[in-house]
Amino acid sequence: MGGQLNAYTGREQTCYYAKVLGKDLRKGVDILSDILLNSNLDEKAINKERDVILREMEEVGRRMHAQTLLAGSGPHADCLAAAGEQAAFGARV
Repeated sequence: MGGQLNAYTGREQTCYYAKVLGKDLRKGVDILSDILLNSNLDEKAINKERDVILREMEEVGRRMHAQTLLAGSGPHADCLAAAGEQAAFGARV
């Protein structure tokens, strides 16, 4: 079986996907199901990913602040982080 597994996080969702040949569709769905339902959550890996998320949140915040300043208006609902506040991720505030 050949194919590709990948994931991305957008503003309002996280998407996991598999690209496989039609004949391998069931196996691709099985693999995705196993990843989502039987993940091992290693604390070291979670902490490493937490740092990545916090850096991304900081970058998004900087970009949105700059856009708000350029637009000459205050914060808009569209500028609220869908991922939540940094404190929810154990940010070093």
